[in-house]
Amino acid sequence: MIYQKIFITERNIKKALETDMKKMETLESIKELLNQVDSSAEIIPASSPERLYLLLKDLKGSDLTRQEKQMMNEILRA
Repeated sequence: MIYQKIFITERNIKKALETDMKKMETLESIKELLNQVDSSAEIIPASSPERLYLLLKDLKGSDLTRQEKQMMNEILRA
């Protein structure tokens, strides 16, 4: 019985680690996009999620992934 609980706990930790690693990769991707912005010439529209999404989409050259959108929502809520 205890081994089953250990196995379940271990599986949950591994799943959380995988999720956190994906989040970190997504966050790095967003940071790389934002680093392309010339902050002396353009203001990053942090108070307007729609404009920020459009800026990131333009910088990326394609739509944001579901993970990128989720991460942006999480960042903007913080």
